[in-house]
Amino acid sequence: MPASTRLRSTILLIFLLSGATALAYEVVWVRQMSLIMGVSVHAVSAVLSAFMGGLSLGSWALGRWVDRVRRPLLLYAALEAGVALCALLFPWVLQHLTLPLFLGAAHIFPLGGAQIQLARFAVAVATLLLPATLIGGTFPVIVRAYSDAGDRQDSVGRDLSTLYALNTAGAVGGILLVGFVTLAAVGIQATLGATAAVNLLLALGALGLALGSGAPEAAAGSGPGTATATTTRGAAPVWARALAGRRIAAICLGVAFLSGFVSLACEVMWNRVLLFYLHNSTYAFSAMLSTYLVGIALGSALLSRFIDRLRNPPRLLGALVAGLGLAVLGSVGAVRLLPQVVGFCLSTFGLDSWGDSLLYLYLQAAFVMLLPTLLLGAIFPLTIRVYGAAEGRLGHQVGAITAINTLGAVLGSFSAGFLLIPVTGLRVAFLAMVTCGLLAGLAVWAGFGSWPRRRQLLLNGTGVALLLLAWLLVPPQLFYSNYARHVGEILFYKEEASDTVMVTQHSGKEETRMLVFSDGRGTAGIPTVVEDRFYGHLPMLLHDDPKEILVICFGVGNTMGAIARHPAERIDCAELSPGVVACADFFPTNRDVLSDPRVTMRIEDGRNYLLTTERQYDIIHLDPPELQSAGVVSLYTKEFYELCRDHLRPGGMLNHWINVTLLPEEELKMLVRTFQEVFPHTTIWQGPNRYSWNFIGWDRPLEIDLGRFEERMRQPRVAADLREIHLDDPATFLSLFLLSEEGVRDYAGPGPLVLDDHSRVDFTIPMSIYSRYGLINADMVNPRAFDRVRGKHSPTQRGGRLSMLLAGWRRESVAPWLTGAAVDPGFEARLEAAVGRVRAGHRRLILRQPAYRPILRAW
Repeated sequence: MPASTRLRSTILLIFLLSGATALAYEVVWVRQMSLIMGVSVHAVSAVLSAFMGGLSLGSWALGRWVDRVRRPLLLYAALEAGVALCALLFPWVLQHLTLPLFLGAAHIFPLGGAQIQLARFAVAVATLLLPATLIGGTFPVIVRAYSDAGDRQDSVGRDLSTLYALNTAGAVGGILLVGFVTLAAVGIQATLGATAAVNLLLALGALGLALGSGAPEAAAGSGPGTATATTTRGAAPVWARALAGRRIAAICLGVAFLSGFVSLACEVMWNRVLLFYLHNSTYAFSAMLSTYLVGIALGSALLSRFIDRLRNPPRLLGALVAGLGLAVLGSVGAVRLLPQVVGFCLSTFGLDSWGDSLLYLYLQAAFVMLLPTLLLGAIFPLTIRVYGAAEGRLGHQVGAITAINTLGAVLGSFSAGFLLIPVTGLRVAFLAMVTCGLLAGLAVWAGFGSWPRRRQLLLNGTGVALLLLAWLLVPPQLFYSNYARHVGEILFYKEEASDTVMVTQHSGKEETRMLVFSDGRGTAGIPTVVEDRFYGHLPMLLHDDPKEILVICFGVGNTMGAIARHPAERIDCAELSPGVVACADFFPTNRDVLSDPRVTMRIEDGRNYLLTTERQYDIIHLDPPELQSAGVVSLYTKEFYELCRDHLRPGGMLNHWINVTLLPEEELKMLVRTFQEVFPHTTIWQGPNRYSWNFIGWDRPLEIDLGRFEERMRQPRVAADLREIHLDDPATFLSLFLLSEEGVRDYAGPGPLVLDDHSRVDFTIPMSIYSRYGLINADMVNPRAFDRVRGKHSPTQRGGRLSMLLAGWRRESVAPWLTGAAVDPGFEARLEAAVGRVRAGHRRLILRQPAYRPILRAW
């Protein structure tokens, strides 16, 4: 093998691994920074925009400089070493730069306002600008090095396409490795350290190549990397001779910007509409992102086979851009067909394992996204190839196109999330991208003059006609109708920046009314009022004198409505989604709690609110979505519970609701163990409808003054509320006590905890049958999807239902922790009778449900 071939092959391997590390950093850094700046769409968007802005700056700056460098591989080695150093220092930067800056901004600007969003972006820029700039600079530098290592000038287009495809393929590997393996297995810090080690190895490899005999040393301004990458002799091609270089440059930069804009805007919109079928889990996002990148890599790889043999590259460029618009339109149709496709697959092949679920994730994502991303993958290197007619410096070509493409991507992501979706809705947002693609393709053809006038007029007419047909034929209730097929009658529907929120009911019956999210997250409504009110009354009756209360997650307001029946002085609520608050009037069971003058609503991530406030509370009530939802785990970690503890006054209490039926046995024990690690005096209470547990964390052992407890229950507003849910008798209410702190400790046992650094459960729970393998909405599309698979699992592995039923059957009595009137033997007899009724209810539930009988036998 010739030395130049070996050198180029090694460079390709280096750049493949470099792509993997870049995506690994993006995933890890977003995850780390969200713990400080919040998991809201605004916060995550600020972090991603800052990261991509740095990539754009690095591509532009290094692209302008690299053509003057004699040994680009030395520069590349320095960039990779710099990235590794930044990664190793990143935890220190977060603690000593990011956190103080953000907390300082949060004390100046009100949370939820435009100023704090700008502050988030500024803090993200301060944190990520240097490492992102170094990562962004690697592409033009490696392209220059790879071109210098060759001996032909007529293969520059193929070289660009090959490098871009391999780097993107590496990014796919990075997202798969981090998203599916390392974060789950070893956590954030270990993943970050391992990725930094890879960058150091890449730096050493590039340094060895630069100093070895196989690496050429090009004179500044000479060599294949600096020659005009157009033809073998360097003459301008026929299509470019009639155009000024600036005109070619303007067209290419416009295409680069627009393709970046459309690509990221569509990614945001695809993510939104696919979540109904894929569910909002960590794996769903990894599957969608990796599918998106696979399409780009394949598109670039396919183009590399013939790009240097094209007679008229601008003609193909215009066709690809116009085709992108049509492909986006096709993806809209694909989404419309997904219910039929998914339903057919579920009925034909079933859903018997986590592997099946993963296959469904990728097939659905590819069905919607693959064709548009193939075109995007071909457009980018072809744009650089055409741009070469106006710019003779290869590094500058690559840097300029990459920078403007990335800038377009940043603005596309922002526009889709904060302007197009919330203001115009998904239908108009998608059609706007279709319009951009078609009109831009026509503009490219017109700008380069690559068609005869008559044919150009025909193409323009056809394009405009297709565009008008798209706007006329795509139905106004595009995705609304998809949801309505499965969730029932929709009373309220709103597409927002953070999510799509609906209020639904069945057969016109108000008692069936529910709050529903498009991604299938846990919901509440009128049917859940019994449980919801119990959650609210429990800590208010146990606490000595609750004056100030914080509720994290509003839901439909049932729980906060119950809290407001008590004589508290202040009730704060932190809710992430403004659409949730807008739905409150549809649920009379919340007793119009938002009009209570004691209530203050804050549209903010609950963890972020606690991080930025100095206020102390008597009770913090936490009612988060289920753990299979992406990002929610930040409300279940040891560090979050410590944050809650630090915001409780002496005698304060944390009340945490959790749906145990959706959790595997070991994960449920891990959550209990983590909670008790921070609150040693933890007791567990069971909801009246048996599907949930309430963790009560206190700073002292449980002790209930029964006289005071009964007196509070007799307050008129409280008594009326409890009477409606049949819990107005103290013995009946207290019979829902499940485990004492010793019982909790015995149940949880020793083992790992849920940590910010190594959260574990958000990766393992979607692999469980009781989270529907992460496809939470699959049984809406096909109600029999899980009938077969349930019988295939051992009863002892049937998740939280086992813990719920068995713990409920052998529940402890609260009697030993009662004082005052508890010595009354009449009350103790009533209490024991109530506990017996609860146990009997669990026994009847087990015997009545055939699926539960093996659980009873196994126990």
